[in-house]
Amino acid sequence: MDNQPVNNEIEKFVQLSKNEKDGKQKKRYDAVLLYLEGRSRREISEILHIPRRTVSGYISLYTEGGAEALLIRKQP
Repeated sequence: MDNQPVNNEIEKFVQLSKNEKDGKQKKRYDAVLLYLEGRSRREISEILHIPRRTVSGYISLYTEGGAEALLIRKQP
């Protein structure tokens, strides 16, 4: 089985996280990166010190809308 699409996504999230200056946004990228690397929601929660429900929310956003769905929307 070819893992190239997953590897491409992992590399994309490595770069997004590396280049992100906002701590909250970086945490979203890191959560998805760990998920793509095969970590469980519980492990991600413990590593990033965020609730498991939050991790699940980030993963849902990603699976439904990709990296763009993870962007924090600015309030008007």
